[in-house]
Amino acid sequence: MAAFCIRTQPFRQWGGFKDTKSDRAAHAYRTLRLSMKQQEAHEEEAMFWALEQKSKRSSLGLSEPKNCLPWALSWSYDLLSEYGLNATRPLGWLMCWIAFFALFIYDEIDEKLVCGETLGLTDHWLITPGKTLVPKIWESCEKAFGFSVAQSARPFFIWGDNSISVPTKLLATLDSAISLTLVALFILAVRRRFRMQ
Repeated sequence: MAAFCIRTQPFRQWGGFKDTKSDRAAHAYRTLRLSMKQQEAHEEEAMFWALEQKSKRSSLGLSEPKNCLPWALSWSYDLLSEYGLNATRPLGWLMCWIAFFALFIYDEIDEKLVCGETLGLTDHWLITPGKTLVPKIWESCEKAFGFSVAQSARPFFIWGDNSISVPTKLLATLDSAISLTLVALFILAVRRRFRMQ
């Protein structure tokens, strides 16, 4: 009876797999992914799935209009969460997105909505501003951030207020859709992480 020894080594990570542009790369990574799935090596399976997706994206010809949307979706998924391998990246993007909408969009769109002096719908659900050296600026920023976070959590409540313009409502709905997408990407990445362990 022949005895043999299996030597275990840590598997090479992302840096060792650089070929995502050749014609056969997607097929090679798919084969490796299926092999890792069979071995129940979930972390490596996820890594090879991401490499397979990058390879597929590289093989899409952007000269054909039908490939533009799949390429853009794949690129976005890679940018926002590394195909589900990174759970912190969607949270970072979410914080940046909320800050962007709060400071540059909501604070400028409609003064009555965010920074107004009147007691309207917003005063019932926004955070009461704190006292600082510059209370008007703080109040404006605090209300804008409060509105942005609330809009992310309750995407369609703004449509019930008839005093808000339709373009503002459409931008707020876009904000909600992107925020909820980032939250979903975070949840999927966390789920994948726990499934792998």
